[in-house]
Amino acid sequence: MEALPSDLALHPGEHLTGLICPDCGGNLVVVILRESHLHFRCRVGHAYALIELLAAKEERLEAALWKAVYCFEEMAALLEDLVGRPHTDTGSSMREAFTQRRDLATDLSERLRQIIAADRPLANADPVTQPEPKGRP
Repeated sequence: MEALPSDLALHPGEHLTGLICPDCGGNLVVVILRESHLHFRCRVGHAYALIELLAAKEERLEAALWKAVYCFEEMAALLEDLVGRPHTDTGSSMREAFTQRRDLATDLSERLRQIIAADRPLANADPVTQPEPKGRP
């Protein structure tokens, strides 16, 4: 998938991108403005300069990761409560399934927290003050 059309510089005017609007999820078009500045816009009118679009994408990514963390943690908490309480409608096999799912949800929430901690958004990237995280090229 290409985010930007490969022939963007060859043809003036708006070009459909492979990107979605961070605000509404609609398709983005791109146009080259003066001095090779890229300008993005969706059908409903949300508009971004390149740096604004990158910042908005970074914000949405972090929000989505935190949302997943909270969902996994809530799932683990609910399953923990269910495992610890006797229920007439759940047998030992169901409690075992709850226990396994709780453990997996806990593990995945911890992994996502590690990903969030290791991520270095472009807006915060300063090679002098923020060294590359271990494990990244």
